[in-house]
Amino acid sequence: MTRALLFSLLLAGPTLATQELIAWGAWRNRGLEAAFRQFELEHPEWELTTSAASSGRMDPQKLMCAIAGGSPPALLIQDRFSVGSSPSDN
Repeated sequence: MTRALLFSLLLAGPTLATQELIAWGAWRNRGLEAAFRQFELEHPEWELTTSAASSGRMDPQKLMCAIAGGSPPALLIQDRFSVGSSPSDN
């Protein structure tokens, strides 16, 4: 029994544990999607998960709640005009 289990584990081969990178505000963009897929090819230990904002902009309240809760996104894509005003508005 143990030999069969060991043999099946050897046949399965090594598995890489993947870590998840979360990107918020990643709207549908072929160039951005290609860059993300290239990153995953070059770094197979990482899996990139994207989340598009519903209105095309990141919701500042959602971001502040994620930061306060200790789980901010690894990557935030936000337009350059709203970056400077968001921290000062809150």
